[in-house]
Amino acid sequence: MLVQRIEQELAQVQEAVTQTQRLINKLPQTQDDDMQNALIAAIALNMQSYYTGAERIFYEIAKEIDGDVPTGADWHRQVLEQLSVEIPTVRQAVLSQTTLIDLDEFRRFRHVVRSNYAHNLNPDLVVQLSEKLAICSQKLMQDIQVFMRGMGLG
Repeated sequence: MLVQRIEQELAQVQEAVTQTQRLINKLPQTQDDDMQNALIAAIALNMQSYYTGAERIFYEIAKEIDGDVPTGADWHRQVLEQLSVEIPTVRQAVLSQTTLIDLDEFRRFRHVVRSNYAHNLNPDLVVQLSEKLAICSQKLMQDIQVFMRGMGLG
């Protein structure tokens, strides 16, 4: 069951990456300011969805395998960090340190998106972060595959 939930989330995460890339490719073709603002908002929303999907995977692993899901105001950061460390006799680290650093940037960005109006987002920041998305996603996919093989799940 855990494997299916992870695979479903990974498919959604990948779709968010694909959608983001499609939207980024439209930005240079668009001269209308309103349309550019709409594209920036859509790109930001897709990146928020990307991280939310990744976090669902982390939550499921923490719940099912670790038997411990962080609570409190900063649980989002804690669960990310929890999955970057090995728990002896339970599981290997799920995330490499480089993936952790990259994902933490998307976690913080998600907070910005959730806390601001779309028209207040910094377009340069959105574009800059979107350029990191494909590489971060590849690292995440690789880390998850290594983890699942190591646990005998895939």
